[in-house]
Amino acid sequence: MQPPPHSFLGAGSNAFLRKLFGQKHLFIHFFSYICRVFVKLIN
Repeated sequence: MQPPPHSFLGAGSNAFLRKLFGQKHLFIHFFSYICRVFVKLIN
């Protein structure tokens, strides 16, 4: 059964955006960690 479009634009999209930004934050954290390790290896 399809969810109605207004629900997707409401709470559904908010949860989706929150999930997306949460993963983005983790990715940035992970990337900065890798950069730090890389710099340590070079030095």
